[in-house]
Amino acid sequence: MNPDQRNWELSKYPINDSGMMKNTFESMFKLINKPDSVIGMYNDEIPNVTNPSVTQFTLARPLFQSAYISPSVKLKFPDLAKLLENTKVPTESQNNVVELQTANKALQLKHFSKSSDFGKDLYADFVAPTLKKSLDTETWQHDGSLPSACHRQYSVKNIKSIYIEVSKTTITNPHDHAKWAVTVSSNDLVEDTNNWVCLGDINRQPHQFYRGGGTMCIMNQQLWQSFYTTIQSVEECGKIISIVTYLFKQLSFVIEIVQYVFIMNA
Repeated sequence: MNPDQRNWELSKYPINDSGMMKNTFESMFKLINKPDSVIGMYNDEIPNVTNPSVTQFTLARPLFQSAYISPSVKLKFPDLAKLLENTKVPTESQNNVVELQTANKALQLKHFSKSSDFGKDLYADFVAPTLKKSLDTETWQHDGSLPSACHRQYSVKNIKSIYIEVSKTTITNPHDHAKWAVTVSSNDLVEDTNNWVCLGDINRQPHQFYRGGGTMCIMNQQLWQSFYTTIQSVEECGKIISIVTYLFKQLSFVIEIVQYVFIMNA
């Protein structure tokens, strides 16, 4: 699946030492010791490398497992060099969004980044208000997760299950570790082209309020439709059970905050 192709397809290429992973890592390692090159293998939290995105980088604070930065790039981006060494770089803000473009300017992108000090939900408190769109989010839901948020100008609902037509597979949320979101279309799918799909690294859970990370949002109707049409069911709002669930999860949130404060002051 790509921006020019709407439907999902099973790849004919295996994921092994002769496939995508091998070719990706092989081309990456060939850059080591070459001038003006940077390599970073990170854990969980998404980085970007362009100059304005170094700020995004410092907010998310990715946890690098291995890295290489050429001397020339190190001189030009000293903060980037520190981040590759897993050294915290002070920032003036707790969250930031930058507008980016692909090399051929074919895709419009917005990268959202938040620090561990942001203290709020990435999607309901940052992405949805910025895009001015309601969202359906597919983030891993398990103990202590946030309920759908419908008491806002732009609602953020949890996806409960998705269906992949090409493999005839239904995936329920507890079994899906993905972290993506799509804007909710209020018009005909063909006519409404002002839609985004966001791919990131943060779940809708209270403890992730205090974790650095973010999401890359892409405005492309084909990509958006590819994700949007997989949605099988969402967690609706307005029912008594939703209120009870919300109150219970708020109590869980308070307990987590107390535990967090206790650990930080221990």
